[in-house]
Amino acid sequence: MSKVSVIIPVYNAEKYIKQTIGSVLSQTYSDWELIAVDDGSRDRSLEILKEYEKKYPSKIKVLSQKNQHVSAARNNGIKNSKGEYIAFLDHDDLWMPDKLEKQVRMLDKDKSTSLVYSNIQMIDSEEKVIEETTFYNIKPHEGNVFNELFDYCFIPVLTVLVRRSVLDSVGFFDTRFKIAEDYELFLRISEKYIIGYIPETLAAYRLHPENTSRDVEKGVREEFMIIDYWLEKYKKEALPLGKIKRKEAGLHIRLAGFYVTNLKVAKAAGEFLMMLKLFPYTISHIPKVVISIHHRLARRRKTSF
Repeated sequence: MSKVSVIIPVYNAEKYIKQTIGSVLSQTYSDWELIAVDDGSRDRSLEILKEYEKKYPSKIKVLSQKNQHVSAARNNGIKNSKGEYIAFLDHDDLWMPDKLEKQVRMLDKDKSTSLVYSNIQMIDSEEKVIEETTFYNIKPHEGNVFNELFDYCFIPVLTVLVRRSVLDSVGFFDTRFKIAEDYELFLRISEKYIIGYIPETLAAYRLHPENTSRDVEKGVREEFMIIDYWLEKYKKEALPLGKIKRKEAGLHIRLAGFYVTNLKVAKAAGEFLMMLKLFPYTISHIPKVVISIHHRLARRRKTSF
């Protein structure tokens, strides 16, 4: 029985999956199993995965299911895994060689920590570094982080190592979510457990035209669903109304930035008005939105989106 189970959901990933699996095989920590779940791919992904399973039968296990999206694929992988710790890696992303070694050491040493995450860099389809850090404009937190996490998600799922017992306690990924599924899970975990952070770049997130997470509109709508869940659970007792309004205003800011980037001026104006109606003080955030839009446009030019 391996100590770490690495879960990789796979969908039409023939272009990147070899590099992704290679980054797991290159880990300095060797006590792991890899569960790859093909989610109804229509390319050669499953064929490639089977080749790895045949070559590394004691390390790699391949599952296949009809297309049910990433949450169901990850849940299938977790259910068929045996590790004490669970790690997540998407089919187009990469790990640094010492990722598991450093994170396993932290969880082994500090039994109070339920989940550990790290920094990431952004790379393009050819593995060229676009941004050295994802934390250039947001701040990572550790400890009891529910309140900070409610404001914004600062935990990159590809860096997470979590105790299996924690997932057994709070539940797996909610299959209603296709974009914000990791954020929804991390909130449930942080409500009850301590979160750890290693301030090092231990993974690389690949930006390319097929990224599901680029569906900004759908992601924001899912975050509104998440807000509704916590409002219903706490009846506004643990989440002050001002905090909720600020969160909702922030989501409208994100949508406005997305619409401006895509030259949908009327929709952007509508989102700005919703923002000001909810939380007038967020007008101070408009310069930040402009900077963020500039960042996105620059990134878009670099990656030819």
